[in-house]
Amino acid sequence: MPATTRKRTRASLDVSDKENQASPPKRKIAKRSNGSFSARSPQEPLSDATNEKHVTTSTKALKKSNVASSGKKKSTQADSADAKADAKRATEGKKAYTALVKAVTKQFTAMLKKQKVPPRGGRCPITADDYADAMAGHLPEVDKILELSPKHGFLAILYLADHAYGDIESCAKSAGYGDTEPAFQEMDALLYKTINARLVVDPPRFDVEGDPGKKKLRYGGELAAYRRLLGRYPRNKREFLEVKKLRRADLRDRNEKMRERREVALDWISNSLEDIAETKKAINPYGIGLEFFKKSIKEMEEYRDLEYAAQGYTTQEE
Repeated sequence: MPATTRKRTRASLDVSDKENQASPPKRKIAKRSNGSFSARSPQEPLSDATNEKHVTTSTKALKKSNVASSGKKKSTQADSADAKADAKRATEGKKAYTALVKAVTKQFTAMLKKQKVPPRGGRCPITADDYADAMAGHLPEVDKILELSPKHGFLAILYLADHAYGDIESCAKSAGYGDTEPAFQEMDALLYKTINARLVVDPPRFDVEGDPGKKKLRYGGELAAYRRLLGRYPRNKREFLEVKKLRRADLRDRNEKMRERREVALDWISNSLEDIAETKKAINPYGIGLEFFKKSIKEMEEYRDLEYAAQGYTTQEE
């Protein structure tokens, strides 16, 4: 082979070998935080210090996330526990109130049976003084109910008030001998305390359309119907006994109807004021209503008037 041809062949082989060699990897240019640039191959592994820094940062973020999640969970659990405890107390308060209502009703019925017309010139065996003392005897129970449920404590004391004077038309001295006032004052003091406790957890809802607590109270009427039928004053024992039976039936019906309406009232302030006014109307002519929830009436009237003024309502008196 000629020398010239051998040189050309060797040169072409050298060029082919150079072309077959792998080109070096391209380097990425990354901008640092300080504005300078650094070059790093995409296959170049991170340094141990960089890896450790990334792991530490991720771990801290994870810990913070877990702490925040744990805090929210504990807060939710605490709120749930408080709500369950409140619900349990309210249920216990309602049960205690229901038991008290049954006990008072039974006691009141037994006392009515003993309240008979005495012989001429005799002393009435049971008077309003006895009823007031009997109902005041339940005040420690009401105080316990109040601790469990302010609403049911409030309802309980007003139910006692409905039974705190008895059948004041039974005989000449059925209204008592002036000893109702101390018991009325004790009940008034506890009702005042109960009002403020209930306002905190269960404020009244004024001027709600369809409030069952504002439904007109209808009760009794049997005595009035009998008197219309009789057309005159009772003259004999049978007629007197019938009048007494119907009068007491009306009284029990009234007490139960007021209790039922009171339990569902939304505007319980106005509802209670109406019930107390109804009772005072019945007992004032007998001189025993002067201290009947005097302080509590003033407290509820002031609260109602302030709320009405703030919301632009007007009281019925206006």
